[in-house]
Amino acid sequence: MPYTVTCATELYGNLGQQDPLLVVSPGEQVAAYYRANSTTLQVYDYSSNTAGFLASNCATGPQSQARTLERTVRLQSNRTQTYRLSLPQGFEPTGPGTPIAYQLYPGNQRGSGVGNYIRNSGGVHRPFLGATVVRDGYNDNFVFVRIRTTRLERPITLLISAHGTT
Repeated sequence: MPYTVTCATELYGNLGQQDPLLVVSPGEQVAAYYRANSTTLQVYDYSSNTAGFLASNCATGPQSQARTLERTVRLQSNRTQTYRLSLPQGFEPTGPGTPIAYQLYPGNQRGSGVGNYIRNSGGVHRPFLGATVVRDGYNDNFVFVRIRTTRLERPITLLISAHGTT
């Protein structure tokens, strides 16, 4: 896994850091094999083609890329049902904008209906074309939207989305 060196540090030939090999400069890329202990990484220095150990506080790992998870469901008439979007372990909602939300829209006309952000505590929202959100929210494992429908005059689609990093 590529790491970037953040401060000038010695690269050592052993975990005990008693055999200095060379100095690694800030900005250099190293491949981290594993965390040998709480203060040391075993790495491979690309610039010198040398494996060794360096202080873990002088290297940062790759940043997680934000991604959007979605689930789309076609609602049915005269039902009350909870819909869930599973979240990966360690998911952290991030912006800009609304990281966790739902949309209700007619048929396949995404973006043409109503959308609301979802808070941890949830809440009831106004009806839209026969669909009423009676509760919504999220936790570490999933986002949920509970919807009560009456007789739907036309197809209504629910889109649940979560944007963040893992």
